Parts: sequence; C-alpha cells; structure tokens
Amino acid sequence: MISYLIININSSDFLSTPNFILIPISICLVSFSIYVFIRAQNEKVVILHDRYVVHYAFTIKNLLFDEIKGFTVDQNYIKLYPRTDTKKPINVSSSLDDKFTFIANLSSRYDDLDQINRIAEIKDLKSNIEYGKNETDREERLQKFKFVINVLNFFLIVFSLLLLAYPRPWDLLILLNLLLPILAVFLVFKSKGLVKLNSEQNSLYPHVSYVFMFPSMIVGLRLVIDIKFLTMGNFWIISIILTTILFIIINAVTNEIKFKSNVERFASLAFLFFTFAYSACWITFANVIGSLEEPVIYEVSVIDKEESESSYILELKGGWHPNANEGIDANVSRNFYRMVKKGDIVFVEVHKGAFNIPWFQILEPEFKPKFDPDLKFSLPNPE
Repeated sequence: MISYLIININSSDFLSTPNFILIPISICLVSFSIYVFIRAQNEKVVILHDRYVVHYAFTIKNLLFDEIKGFTVDQNYIKLYPRTDTKKPINVSSSLDDKFTFIANLSSRYDDLDQINRIAEIKDLKSNIEYGKNETDREERLQKFKFVINVLNFFLIVFSLLLLAYPRPWDLLILLNLLLPILAVFLVFKSKGLVKLNSEQNSLYPHVSYVFMFPSMIVGLRLVIDIKFLTMGNFWIISIILTTILFIIINAVTNEIKFKSNVERFASLAFLFFTFAYSACWITFANVIGSLEEPVIYEVSVIDKEESESSYILELKGGWHPNANEGIDANVSRNFYRMVKKGDIVFVEVHKGAFNIPWFQILEPEFKPKFDPDLKFSLPNPE
C-alpha cells in the first residue's frame, strides 16, 4: 500500500478518492508500527519498595502495591487490576524479557483473577438450578448449547461470505444474516443465563458475541455498496427509535447491560453501537424491499468515472432530482462501467422507499431488478 502511494505520488490523480482513503490509512499504519517498535525497545517493569512502575514508549504508569486487586495473564498482556475504578488497569506486554519473573512476583503477592473467576464459574455451573435439574442435566444442556452456537457460527461464516462474494439472491442473504442476531439473543434467553451475549476470554460460559455483532458489519457493508439514499432525514430518526427499543429488549432478555465498572461500560457501549448498526441495517433493508410505489426513472449524464480494485463508480451530474443538487456517485458493475463513457446518458431509477427515504440505482442493460409485490422482495444491483 505504501509503495503504491510512493510510486504514484507525482501522478495527476494522486488525490483521487482511493488515494484520499489510502493516505491516512498508510500514515496510521506507519505511525502504529513505529510506536510498536519503540514500545518493544523501551517497555520494562521496575519493582520499587511500594509500587510497580511500567515504562512504555512515551509514558510511565505506576500502581502502589496496596492499590492492586489482582492480575490476569493472556497471550498478549499481563494485566494489573486496581481495587477501585478511579484508576485504569495497567497492561504489560507478554513479550517482556523478564515475563516469568514478573508473573512469579505477582503470584506471590496477589490472586490470579482468572483462576478466581474460573472457580466461581465452576461452582455456578454445578449448583445453579436454573441451568438444569441436576449436575448431569446442566452438563448436557451446556454441551447442547455449545453445539448450537457452533452451528450458528458456521452459518454466520457461510452467509457472510456469500453476501460479500456472491450476493444472490440479494434479499434472502441479507434477511438470513439479519436473523442471526435475533437467534443469538433468543439463545441467551432460552438458556436462562447459561449462554452469554459476551463473556471473558477464558470464561467457561459459551457466548454468542460473534453471531450478535458480525452480521451488522457484513450487512452494513453490503448495503453501503448497493444502496444509495438521496436524503437521510427519516433514516436517523427511525434508526434511533428502533435502537432504543431493541436496546431495552436486549437488556431485559440478557441482563448484561451494566455500567458499574469501566469494562462493563465499554461492553455496554459496544452493545449499543452494534444495536444501532443492526437497527440501521433493518431500516435500510425494509425501506428497500417495501418500496411498493412505482419508481420514477430519470435520464442523467455521467460527468466522471472512478475505478479502484474493488469498485466501479460513476459520478452523475447534479440537478436531475430535488435531492440531487450536486453530483452523486453510484456503484455499477465492471462490465457496465467499461461500456459507459463520460457524457453518456444513464437511466436512474428512484424509489420513494417504505419509510419515505428515497433511494436510487442505475439501470444496467444486463440487470434491471423490479419489485415484485407477490414475492415481497426487491433486488438492487448487487455488483
């Protein structure tokens, strides 16, 4: 990526849209690499008579011995947790030279919180009657739910890959992806807490976080590529309303939305973000497939073209629609992109939208989807 920018720095279209995106990404990657290198060289832990002092790339953090509640160890970090939320946990890289000496020192002073949590979880799994009538029944239910989660994760991978690589049938694949988070929340409810919406890295409880979060990202990406709105007014209002309703329902069903600690606040905000993304996907999808009114077709001039490795964009002249005063970009298929030249006229189909959020698509010779009221589905251009 960086070499590509260096080679093309003197080209006339260096600041085109693809490069305009690549430049900040490349700067971030280079900056992050430099930071990681400096941190690897400078990071060390100094044990004083009353505290641990951790030296990072450009900063120094410390915790007094009596301020520490315990520690955890994973593949990436050794984490020191303070007793109160007024101070943040300290992360020490697992690649530290004196890693095992440091862990031994911590073990002599503090509890391994992973071990404590694991013991508590084992007691809960063995004794909680909500999970099953007896210990054997609870173990059987745990294995059944793990199997179901594995099946959901499998379908998540299959549906996601199909939607990204070969989105046909477009509407059905989006619908299947959007149903997965509903199944995830239902599984948490059905398990009575045995399955978690999210859990700690080393937790014994199975979780459905991937099934809950990833569909919104995949469907959102697909919709951004395929669907172009002419105005976003109603979209934000309806999305916020639906997000509020779903967030309340998820909290009531899972009881995992908490704000006591920093970790819980971060997790809850993450749930809120993905709930909003999920709501936005449903609003967009319903707005498209519910476009029952006859679309209006406009003849619009192409004023520019832009091609990247994965997208083919036509810039349309403004003024052809009340909500299109300026030029608008539209994704098209590779074949159609190569057929059209600057100054050519293309046919743009504008739909009112089920929620009065107008959207449009360019009608291509080889693919002119039309809404079928009997099927209750619409097929926007997937390429």
